[in-house]
Amino acid sequence: MRYHDFSRAQSGAILIFCLVLLLVLTLLATTGMKSALMQERMAGNLIRHQSAVHAADAVLREAQQWLTAQTDRPSASADGTTGVWLRDSLDPDESNSVPWWEELECLSEDWWLARGTEAEVLPSAAAAPRYVIEELSHIMDSPRSAYRITVRAPGLSNSIVVLQQSTAVQTFATK
Repeated sequence: MRYHDFSRAQSGAILIFCLVLLLVLTLLATTGMKSALMQERMAGNLIRHQSAVHAADAVLREAQQWLTAQTDRPSASADGTTGVWLRDSLDPDESNSVPWWEELECLSEDWWLARGTEAEVLPSAAAAPRYVIEELSHIMDSPRSAYRITVRAPGLSNSIVVLQQSTAVQTFATK
């Protein structure tokens, strides 16, 4: 019987092939992990953004309910002590054509702490959301008034904050 000695005929080609195959599989796995991590971050950001939107919606409803609960038209003031601000009295720079809610200094949390009305604390919010009610127009001897409600609400973290506005028309008892 003849035995063939295969150990002398091997040149290591299969070893090189396996190493290249393992390198390709490692690159595919690394790319897949990076993609999965990116998707996880995107999902987390979406959750934080949605929580901020939901908080803003809830605060907007709260401000509208406050207006609805008023039997007499609240008088607007330049300092907001009455709960309603005079139109554009919040604008730090009236010389430009930028509305106050787009002014850089009006976007900070400190600005809103000083001027906004604190809404009921939502358990999922990072900080208490706030709102500002401005009287847009009031016709003398008319029971109707128009208001602009601006809401600032952070979500699960302060990294995402939503500003939302609505206009409300309210009818009050005439005197």
